[in-house]
Amino acid sequence: MVPAPDQAAALERVRAHYQTYATEELERLAKDRYARIEFELTWRLIGRALDALPAGGTQGLKAPLHVLDAGSGPGRYAVALAQAGHRVSLLDLSPHCLELAEEWARAAGVLDHLAALEEGDVRDLSRWPDAHFDAVLLLGPLYHLLTAVERRRCVREVARVLKPGGPVIASAIARFTPARLALKYWPDQVDAPQLRQALSAGAAPAVPGAAWTDAAYLRPDELRHLFESAGFRTTTLAAAEGFAAFMEDAVNRLSDDQYAAWLDLIVETCEDPTLLGAAAHILYVGSKS
Repeated sequence: MVPAPDQAAALERVRAHYQTYATEELERLAKDRYARIEFELTWRLIGRALDALPAGGTQGLKAPLHVLDAGSGPGRYAVALAQAGHRVSLLDLSPHCLELAEEWARAAGVLDHLAALEEGDVRDLSRWPDAHFDAVLLLGPLYHLLTAVERRRCVREVARVLKPGGPVIASAIARFTPARLALKYWPDQVDAPQLRQALSAGAAPAVPGAAWTDAAYLRPDELRHLFESAGFRTTTLAAAEGFAAFMEDAVNRLSDDQYAAWLDLIVETCEDPTLLGAAAHILYVGSKS
């Protein structure tokens, strides 16, 4: 029987990881064409969710919207939202990630669009009142909440601070992602207990050799149920890299024109349910009832 994970200790390791790799995380979604698929597809889903709000807001408000980027990392999406004219509050475990987000926002000339940069845990959003945000991004925290109980605690807090009708855009790592990465990069780890634990229990430390940390790996139905049980209405489940998941070499060989055409096809087909279980990351979009 797999022992229950120590969530507090795991989050300390997660915090230390992102303190060390904050710069790499900032660069991750832009380092090559393959990495940009995740950003481009997620950004289009964010735009679609925000555009669907009445009059640009959940309460008939005009833009700018106030968006909580919970688990913001170094601000890749937060700065993009600020550049689009929205106000963004950032929350992250890593002070270094928040420092990079602030520096990047200042360099982009949108620092005044950042309403807050807060160090903290997504399971406790008590610094903000009920129904405070027009939309919430949750693009990372579910990776590191190792039990269903802790994930539900997080999603309940998101629901509390979100205005009625407001969207949440969340991501999760798919269940078989660690196996596919191990096969590709660490084939000698086929019998690693961490890998077997990830596949059987859905949460485990990283396999030896990986620059990663404790993580949770979800199935599409688990992700949907997590939000629907907290009162969200599901609008989208999508494969964040579409059918191109794990095809880095092929994608990075594309010309600019080829990349643009393939990206459009990936976005067009990313919600096909047959892709979800084989995704690298699964994206969820839902609205608060």
